[in-house]
This record gives sequence, structure tokens and C-alpha cells, in this order.
Amino acid sequence: MSKTAASALLTSDNTTVSASVAAALDIEGNNPVNLVQVEALVVMKIIKHSREASPEVATGQLLGLDVETTLEITNCYPVPSGGSEDSTQYQMDMMQCLREVNTDNNAVGWYQSVHFNTVLDHSILEMQYNYQKNLKKSVLLAYDLSRSTRGNVALRAFRLAPAFMDIYKKGEFTAQNFSVAGLSHSNILEEIPLVIHNSSLLNVLMYELDEQNAPVTSLEEATATPSPLASALDLCLDPCLEKNIEVLLDSLDRFNSTRQQYQHWQRSMTREQQKIQQYQQRRRLENAARTASGQEPLPEESEAQVAAMFPLPKEPSRLNHLVATGKVENYCKQLNQFSGPTFAKLFAVRELQN
Repeated sequence: MSKTAASALLTSDNTTVSASVAAALDIEGNNPVNLVQVEALVVMKIIKHSREASPEVATGQLLGLDVETTLEITNCYPVPSGGSEDSTQYQMDMMQCLREVNTDNNAVGWYQSVHFNTVLDHSILEMQYNYQKNLKKSVLLAYDLSRSTRGNVALRAFRLAPAFMDIYKKGEFTAQNFSVAGLSHSNILEEIPLVIHNSSLLNVLMYELDEQNAPVTSLEEATATPSPLASALDLCLDPCLEKNIEVLLDSLDRFNSTRQQYQHWQRSMTREQQKIQQYQQRRRLENAARTASGQEPLPEESEAQVAAMFPLPKEPSRLNHLVATGKVENYCKQLNQFSGPTFAKLFAVRELQN
């Protein structure tokens, strides 16, 4: 094989490899995110930070790599809740330290602790918009503290819908724009499937630890904690139920406030439109009278001139209403889940008393 042919072959192979690597890593962010893979260590860090920061909100940065349609989150670190300048300097110092120890330092999103699955919030939407505007494939990991107390790791991944990104970029949160885009409170945020990944060595270690467990002695059985079913006999109300009712009432107040604000705008809009119609009707009658008397009719105003004479009230943001609606629906679902066992206890006590 000649040197020219060999050089051409190597160039072709390098081009193919570079193209395949670029497609796998998706440098330009063209592939959608269909799966979020989180390392178990990252989950433990998020849980630890959220519990230590409670009742305050815990936020942090997610690091990793996107491979084709999978976003792999391999590390994270907490972000202080101080001023923006302190937070920015902290993140720059942290990135520098991660580069020095040769650890993944690619930002792929952020995490935040929430309560009662309250993900639809103005601050969260704004932060996620800024992330997705700069990092197309960034995600939000929301860790629900209230649901995790029941024994489940309530960790979910979200992204903003592309249609909502366009509306947020324009800043026009009108009812017409939301209707044309087909957006409601239920599809502003898109949930991405999430899996927790363990290394092979960790899986082997957990299997060996499970196999090495000694049999339970009779003394341990006698002193063991009661069965979880015994908690069903506790007649105290679930504290989550009481807190859920409080936040539901607050959300209903905000929902009514946004609804009344929109109704007031509709009434104001109707009054201004009636004024415009009355003015145009008077102008037509006046021109008809001038024409009948042989005078020249008055010139007709353009739409811009009429709008300047009768300025229409600006439509209030419908995003506030959608957020309030989403919170009310979410809290109602939570209340339905929490109230089931409580009502069962109350009915059981009533039957025993009778």
C-alpha cells in the first residue's frame, strides 16, 4: 500500500472515529434527554444536604456527562445560599478544585429540595430556564423531603418543555400564547425517567454483606422493634396532613387572587372596547351628517391612533395563575393520599366506641 493510500485511509478512519465520538457525546446538544442516570453517591449527597439544610431549601450543582440520549450524573456539590457574588465565586473555586483532582467538572444541571412535591414554582422555573438557555441538556433533580420520610427516595428529574422555553424567552405569558402552544400547568415541566446506578464492585459488596448476615436469635426477636403494621394503631394525626392543609389554603388564596385579577382585566378590557365602538359610531354619524350637508367628512383615524386615544389595559401574566392552579391540584392529590389512613383510623375508633 502506498503512503498516499495509507494516509487517506488513516484520515478516513480518524474522521469516522471523530464523527462517532461527537455523535455519542452530543457536543452540540441535538439529541433529546430520554434517561437520567444518577450515581448512588450523588443521591446520598443530595439526601444528606437536604436533611441538614431543612427547613431551608438546599440547592447544588450537578456534574456529569451526556452520552447520546442518556444524561449521566456522576458528582455534585452544594451551593451556599448567600448572595449571588459569593455563590458565583464559590462555584468558580469549586470547578477549579475539581479540575485539579481530575474529576468530572461538566455542569449538567442542578438539584433542589422541595416539600410536598412542589416543583412548579416561579423561582424553580426561572432557574431552570437560565440553565437550559445556557446548557441545552441540563436537568433539575427535585428531592422531596416530606415524601421521603415515608421510606421512599422521592427523587425526580425535570426539564422545561420546549414550547414553554419559547414563551419564557419572549416574556409574553398571555392566555392566547399558552393556548396556541398547548401548555397547561401539567405539561410546563416534563419529567424524565430516572435510574440510580451502582458500580459492579458495590453490587458485589452488598450481595456479600447480605449473604454474611447471621441468623436472628430468639433474644433479638424478643427485643426487635415492632412491626410497621403496629403504626396503624397510632391515632395521632399525621403531621404531613396538617401541614398539607395549611399550604393548600395558602395556594387557594393565591389562586383566587389571580382569578380575580384576570376577571378585573376582562371587565376593564370590555369597557375600553365599548368606548372605542361608541367613539367610532359617533364619528360615522358625524361624517354622515357632514356629507348630507355638503361638507367634507372628517378623516378616519388609524388603529394606532385609536389605540393611543383609548389605551387598552395590559393582560396580567397567566403564568401566575398556572402556577397557582398546579399547586392546588398537587396539594389536593397529596391530601387525598395522606387522608386515607387517617380517615380509616377515625372510622375504626368510632365503631369501637359504639
